Amino acid sequence: MLSPKSIKFTLQLFDIALAIFAPILAWIARNLFVGNHSIPYGFHFYSIVASISTLAFIRITGASHSAWRFFSVPDAIASGAGISIGLIIAAVASFIFDRLESVPRSLLLIHAFIQISGFVGIRFILKRYTDSYIPVRRRPAYVLLVGCNQVSYVYARAVESISFGSLKIIAALTHDPSMIGHRIRGIHIVSVFNKIEDVLGQYKIRGIDINRIVVAANENEISTKNLDHIYDVARRYQVAISDIHLLFTEVAGSIGNDDDFEIDEIKLRGAFWGFKRVLDIGAALSLLLLLFPVYAITAFLVWQDVGKPLFFWQERPGRHGKMIRVYKFRSMKDAVAPDGVPVPDNMRTSKTGLLLRKLRLDELPQLWNIVIGDMSFVGPRPLLFIDQPEEMSQRLAVRPGISGWAQVNGGKLVSPEQKRALDLWYISHASLLLEIKIIILTILVMFRGDIERPKAVNEAVKWLREQENSILLE
Repeated sequence: MLSPKSIKFTLQLFDIALAIFAPILAWIARNLFVGNHSIPYGFHFYSIVASISTLAFIRITGASHSAWRFFSVPDAIASGAGISIGLIIAAVASFIFDRLESVPRSLLLIHAFIQISGFVGIRFILKRYTDSYIPVRRRPAYVLLVGCNQVSYVYARAVESISFGSLKIIAALTHDPSMIGHRIRGIHIVSVFNKIEDVLGQYKIRGIDINRIVVAANENEISTKNLDHIYDVARRYQVAISDIHLLFTEVAGSIGNDDDFEIDEIKLRGAFWGFKRVLDIGAALSLLLLLFPVYAITAFLVWQDVGKPLFFWQERPGRHGKMIRVYKFRSMKDAVAPDGVPVPDNMRTSKTGLLLRKLRLDELPQLWNIVIGDMSFVGPRPLLFIDQPEEMSQRLAVRPGISGWAQVNGGKLVSPEQKRALDLWYISHASLLLEIKIIILTILVMFRGDIERPKAVNEAVKWLREQENSILLE
């Protein structure tokens, strides 16, 4: 069996080879029966762009980082999305190059099928290959699962992944008779809860002694009477029994977070916010294509001056308090030197980093945050939890933005309270014209730096004070 390092290296080579040869294979497959074997010059351009963009977006989506041993359906969806975005960029670039005259429309679909099926297929094959080599050195302990729900599914996956054959779920019981005969994660659903004694007897006749009963059913699925009956049967048959929910409650109770917070979900009315989301997606995808050379140059400069990894991320509360990861190009070197000595902040920031920050190019990766729905072009900046105002529900009613009303009216020159007033004023007065104004002012800030605009700041502070006073009077 190959070592994990060998498999990882082989996968990387396979991904590169697949990206290079998939468009060629797609061309051959399409023209196999057509008789046209000459490859036009424009197709070479498409192949190069497609190879680079698909590899880049597979990496951005994180699909290439997924361990083959645990490759799953969400990983397959992420890889499909990354490859699809890369091919869309290649198609748009070819359209600009020669209006897709060298790339037939059907070839795009064939290319997508070959590259996605190859990328996903090799990982599922490797997963099955590695699983088949797990040694089983003793007879497994047999488990009867009580309950068929999401908790049951997760438990079954955990047993499959970490028991190495020493634990085997032999059957499952359900509260719903219509589920009998179906399967959950490959496990047969054989009967209902109150027939547990019959099930234990039937399997004993077949030479299988069930060693453990695991209760995964929740209080809405199993009555107290049935649960007492199951515990009584387990005691009489001397079968160990455990309740997954009690285990989870015990673990969750021992691990707490003093920074837990509650967000009132404020739903904003009006068609503008839906229209704004459509504009965000279209603009972000267009900029990802148009700024691809800038991305490549910036990534190269960061790699040369700052080093790997190229990206820096932080978790911050997003819309309705959902934690999101905000990505940036790294502008600072490692906090600790190779010899273990801490490096002061003033020595960590490189010349490249200072330039990226000044031109706001370090925030280019946030275009991907916009595409996936975590952020918007315009909105309150995503703050760390510790920097959020005490009352944050209104501020988190919208998607955070790459730029905002507070950033173009002072940025670092205004106080946190003034920023809060500017953010809330924007949410209350948002319109297409205001969005355009903020974008234009953002471009000016990129080249001129932060400029405080007292008129806008005072208007926002006065407006917020009036709003708070009117609430107190009600």
